[in-house]
Amino acid sequence: MLRSFLSKCTLTTCSAATTGTLGKLLDASLQVQQPCCAGLRFSSQSTGLIGLETDKRYEVKRSQAFGPIPLAESTPKTVLTSLSTPEYAKRRHMVFDGVPYHKLPVCEIQARWNNTIVKIRDDLKKGEDVKRYCRVSCRTVGFFHAKKKTELAGEAVGQAAAERARQNNCHPHVRVIIKGIGPGRNPTMRGLLRGGMTVVSITDTTPITNYSLPQRPRKIRRV
Repeated sequence: MLRSFLSKCTLTTCSAATTGTLGKLLDASLQVQQPCCAGLRFSSQSTGLIGLETDKRYEVKRSQAFGPIPLAESTPKTVLTSLSTPEYAKRRHMVFDGVPYHKLPVCEIQARWNNTIVKIRDDLKKGEDVKRYCRVSCRTVGFFHAKKKTELAGEAVGQAAAERARQNNCHPHVRVIIKGIGPGRNPTMRGLLRGGMTVVSITDTTPITNYSLPQRPRKIRRV
């Protein structure tokens, strides 16, 4: 772009030497373009310096070693990044009120289309009986028939489950595992918070299938 602009300026200066009315017009245009060229103040020396600077930068980048770094010079891995995925899922570095993360109780939420079930238990251990704190559904709280698939029922189930678990000496920090896409997904967690629980993590284990969806349209409503 700069080269084309300078070539235009030189062409106008060369053509300004012509005689006649055309030469006068070119002289007038040259007077207008001269201040613009004077403000740029480019010379062969300056353009040469710019080229040398770019060449030096290119050589510096080219001289850098992009080969494999020796093991002795590499930075050691931190505790979090060096763990595998199953080990990191346990989060042994996180502690809540003296209890590590992998030993916190688990709250299972089954959000179905027409019902919401909440179970709170201890972490599964091989060879030991798992302590179950409570199991609450919409029916045990007092919602029947079509009222079970409402957000109000889901929130009431979460609050009742949290209160019953606290009465059975459950830890206030729980890990939530949600399964299903029913209307009581989010309201149940709000109910847990209202009941005095603190949600540490949320894990969604909903299977990605089409079998749980309705396979045919609903029947026509009779009026």
